[in-house]
Amino acid sequence: MVIWHLNGIIINSNSTIGKNFSISAFCVVGENKNKNPQIGNDVELMLGAKVLGASISNNYNKKDS
Repeated sequence: MVIWHLNGIIINSNSTIGKNFSISAFCVVGENKNKNPQIGNDVELMLGAKVLGASISNNYNKKDS
């Protein structure tokens, strides 16, 4: 995990976070309606992003490039 700017970052301790995750200032990874976020590999959350109870992944396949 890479934390670019420490200010205002909230990460729920029940979240599942993959490899090579990076996060910037004022981002929230939190629970919503008893659902905890699941974040896949190689995901970046940039300034002010909010992930509340959702699942996100990076579907980019390096073999295709």
